[in-house]
Amino acid sequence: MLKIYNSQTRQKEEFIPLDRESGRVGMYYCGPTVYDSLHLGHARAAIVPDMVRRYIEHKGYVVRYVANFTDVDDKIIKRAIRENRNWREITVTYMDEYQRLMAAVGNRPVDVHPRATDHVPEMLDLVQRLLDTDNAYVASNGDVYFDTHSFDRYLALSNRNLEDQESGRSGRLSEDELSVKKNSADFILWKLLTNDSEDFRAHPEHVPGWDSPWGRGRPGWHLECSALSRHYLGMPFDIHGGGQDLLFPHHENEKAQNDCAYCDELSGGDSVRYWIHNGFITVKVETEQEAEDEHTVDGQSKMSKSLGNVKWLKDMIWPDGPFDPMVVRMLMLQSHYRSPLQFSTDLMDQSQARVERIYST
Repeated sequence: MLKIYNSQTRQKEEFIPLDRESGRVGMYYCGPTVYDSLHLGHARAAIVPDMVRRYIEHKGYVVRYVANFTDVDDKIIKRAIRENRNWREITVTYMDEYQRLMAAVGNRPVDVHPRATDHVPEMLDLVQRLLDTDNAYVASNGDVYFDTHSFDRYLALSNRNLEDQESGRSGRLSEDELSVKKNSADFILWKLLTNDSEDFRAHPEHVPGWDSPWGRGRPGWHLECSALSRHYLGMPFDIHGGGQDLLFPHHENEKAQNDCAYCDELSGGDSVRYWIHNGFITVKVETEQEAEDEHTVDGQSKMSKSLGNVKWLKDMIWPDGPFDPMVVRMLMLQSHYRSPLQFSTDLMDQSQARVERIYST
């Protein structure tokens, strides 16, 4: 018997695929936003699902594994403006690097690795479905938002309180944004280019956009994974996963979109059977910013670019770094996949010793 910890129910459950007769399993993981190099935290979020897939296949199932590339995002646009460089060139550079590094650390190729920008028509269809089901609305400024009050199971996945979320978000939103939203927790589905920041509007050559019934714009972050998972796996499907930081808001919002837009296909049920989330890679706190971060626990902070505490994967493994790529893979086995993995040079050395021992036997 195979059991999986389901983030939605917060307990271990027997793994029973939706298609029990064929033994086929649909699995979707959120891939990287391709605007920069990968650090060890990204590596863990990619190596864990590779291991999950391998073990499920070992148990006799046939897995169709889909992982996206987020190649439209404000971070990509900001980098394009800063470097005066084509946004698509940036995304291709880091998609290629990702594929190369994942092969180096022993990951098998995923079955489908779609780019978000190749599926804008599917995203537009999803927005229209949500408008048709009254789960979305066109705001006074023309942007399209998901109405969080229209879905009674909103926040059930992350086990949060909507009132608390709205209270917290109200203090972080601009008056302009609050004035066009029905509820402060509502999230963007389609953003018009005319509502972009002054910096973005000053550099239109670096800002991607697509025509839509609501005006030229670009999709919200949460939209792509809903559209892509349905396109490649159908609804419902078996496994959806990603890093712990994606549980909220990304996966929560994605689930809301799925369950509302495709309710006719789900018969009132959930769009995903099992939700899986891996823990962070953490490092010892050394700065005040790290100490104050919401993910900091017991003197350990999440490895992230925003905190400036990352270990770049390409600088750690051959040919540019000191370690055999398999040492990084072994590193990921030094902690349970749902637990934080506390990075240290000692742990890297231990991982290297274990790899060398395997090679010598």
